[in-house]
Amino acid sequence: MFKINDRSFNVINKVDKRLNGWRMHVENPELVVIISGYQLDGDDVLKIINDHKRFIYRRINVNNTKPQTLHLLGKEYDVKIIESDVENVLIDDSINLFKIYTKNNNPAHNKKIVYDYYKLILKNIVSKYYSEIKEIFNIDFDVKFKYKEIKTYYGECFSEDKIIILNIKDAKYELKYILSIIYHEFTHFYCHGHGKKFYDFIETKFPNYKKLQQELRKIRYSDLY
Repeated sequence: MFKINDRSFNVINKVDKRLNGWRMHVENPELVVIISGYQLDGDDVLKIINDHKRFIYRRINVNNTKPQTLHLLGKEYDVKIIESDVENVLIDDSINLFKIYTKNNNPAHNKKIVYDYYKLILKNIVSKYYSEIKEIFNIDFDVKFKYKEIKTYYGECFSEDKIIILNIKDAKYELKYILSIIYHEFTHFYCHGHGKKFYDFIETKFPNYKKLQQELRKIRYSDLY
């Protein structure tokens, strides 16, 4: 735990071997993330924090002015974190409240609890619509789904391996957008790339796909997680 003036925060170091140096961002009011090409030791981290106190303090206070909210299936919820012996997520739709019960109240751990819940939501959607979509696409083989945190795209299809990867954060969006993503990845079993053939084909399986994708790309959530 670090402290600058009246603000306390945690620091985690993530390694990305593609980097020659390091970069830093404030993920939320309680967490600073330093990404470096190699694992930093404690002295390195301390020097970075001390050298960039003003930047960190400004960012923490900016982020702290944002309400702690998140989105699930297109609906916005206030977030309440509750320390507990049992870890769980409970949702009170009557007051739009998302409760995180956590044994280890730090942002990284709480984020994992939330993302595990997002994954569960996506798995339930896939389970509900899987057979129907396979029938629509006339697919007679099994498709394996995987779920990952991805920064830059909604999903990915490895057609030869019969694997579809969904971004865990897809669970933030309304069901119609999640289904458009799943249909998009199923289309790759027939069409590689994203040319005219791809979009003409997916419109036959999922009408209004282009319109929904245009809407989806405009959505920006500024969430706690």
